[in-house]
Amino acid sequence: MDAIEAIEKRRARRSFEEREIPRETVEDLVRLASLAPSPYNSQPWHFIAVRDRLLIDEVEAALRRQAARIWKARPFLKLVLPSLRGERIREIIEKAPRQTIHRAPLFLLVCADASWPNAEASCAYAAQNILIAATALGLGGTHIGGVSLINRDHRLISRLNVPNGFRVVDSLVLGFPRDTPLAPPRKAVSEILSWR
Repeated sequence: MDAIEAIEKRRARRSFEEREIPRETVEDLVRLASLAPSPYNSQPWHFIAVRDRLLIDEVEAALRRQAARIWKARPFLKLVLPSLRGERIREIIEKAPRQTIHRAPLFLLVCADASWPNAEASCAYAAQNILIAATALGLGGTHIGGVSLINRDHRLISRLNVPNGFRVVDSLVLGFPRDTPLAPPRKAVSEILSWR
């Protein structure tokens, strides 16, 4: 599969077979991630592959605790997320971590070097490389947002071995997909491209 086909076939996958991704494949995905662009070739990323179910459970619990704190601040959320109201916000916050991380054979944390400005953008490019390469290899996965909330849990950050000077900025779940979802509708190029 070439790069264009992999980009076109990539879908958010959240349902996986139980088999593990071989270690060599994970290492190859991270090698491909490291080819992403970064300012001055800074490569301001570090990846943590988590397979340990107990540790994944700890991450989920920490995310739920942090999400509960956010829920308590819901008047602020209503200002920030005007299209989301009441119970819909609670549902998104409470269910997302539990429904997406736990079933995945691999939970991959993406960490950014805090000393580099724009490190998060570079990490996003690296994460996208992983998702495209995973598609080309017959794997599936998706980005899991909100995981940066665990940076507040110093005990968990230590358990995950997040390197000093780095912070968790993103995460991916990866595995052998159970299904092939249909392509969601996309905006036409004329809606997203302007010429001047």
